[in-house]
Amino acid sequence: MRLVQMSFGLLLLLCASALAQQPPRFEAGPIVSCVGDCIDHPIWGWGARGTVNFTKVFAGEAQVISHNHFAHCDCGPTGPKADIIATFNLKATWRLENRYKFNLFALAGPGIMNTNSAIGLPGATITRQHLPLMDLGGGAEFVPVRNFVFRVDLTHFTFKDPCSGDTYCYVPSFIEQSPLGATTAKASFMFRFP
Repeated sequence: MRLVQMSFGLLLLLCASALAQQPPRFEAGPIVSCVGDCIDHPIWGWGARGTVNFTKVFAGEAQVISHNHFAHCDCGPTGPKADIIATFNLKATWRLENRYKFNLFALAGPGIMNTNSAIGLPGATITRQHLPLMDLGGGAEFVPVRNFVFRVDLTHFTFKDPCSGDTYCYVPSFIEQSPLGATTAKASFMFRFP
């Protein structure tokens, strides 16, 4: 985590010195995401992202992703429901697209996860729970043409353990693997608008 924080700080310094053309004002597109252990036990999701570029360096970004990992869940008569993760990030970009056709960026911001949970004795009713989270990460954008971007990013979101102090607690599998956060890998196609 310390390496991610240092990398984020370095990228912010580099972004401050970036000289490039003014980026398009808006970007939007679909996301494919994997959360948790994407090698051995991938939990796939999909969603959408929108970005508003305020300056050459800074942008605001909102994204919503749905992860469905209940293939083997006995979730009762109402059935399983997907986890929904929404984040609102500040994005800092080092723009190299004029010369090299790619950009590097860092992200940081708050969010919320709506997830299934059951706290109490075994057999408790599964309910929906909202977990506040903090998202931190970065990635690269590949810009083959000015109005289209292919983007990959890796972020880590942290949140309070929803099961602290309970003898029985059902939560999503990626929370069980890492009770204080999870790493997500995302790929998206972004369309740019002036």
